[in-house]
Amino acid sequence: MDVERNGGATTQESFFAPVRRSLAGIIALSVIGAISGVIPFIAIVELARTLLPALAGGEVDAGRMWTIVVVAVAALFVSFGAAFLSGMVSHLADAELQHPHRPAPAAAASRLVRPTLATPSTAKSPLWVAGSSPRVHQLARYTMPPSDAVWPPV
Repeated sequence: MDVERNGGATTQESFFAPVRRSLAGIIALSVIGAISGVIPFIAIVELARTLLPALAGGEVDAGRMWTIVVVAVAALFVSFGAAFLSGMVSHLADAELQHPHRPAPAAAASRLVRPTLATPSTAKSPLWVAGSSPRVHQLARYTMPPSDAVWPPV
């Protein structure tokens, strides 16, 4: 459900505006990775067709065989590279999209009353933790950059 804002732009359009080009790149890289991921399977069939005459004592077209092998290996590298780049761009776009929303929880967490080690009694510490655990969760979840935005999984 899109809610219109000023100027006729919807909430969804304005939310994804900072990463619109990244989304297009992610989609393009995903399509390239998917298409090039099928090519090695087709190459296996073509390689079998090329090598099948050798079973009947016929000659094998070595040039065609090596062409198929090179195309299959190149397609594998393209597929893995496109998948890796797609994942990396998506993690960076996610971090860019979250960045403007992180200061508010960080500011709220900085206003928490924290017990000091100088107080003689530590009885207030459990009360502080119990009363502010949702805010601490918000601080840890929404203000700290996720490690996968920097190091995408391999």
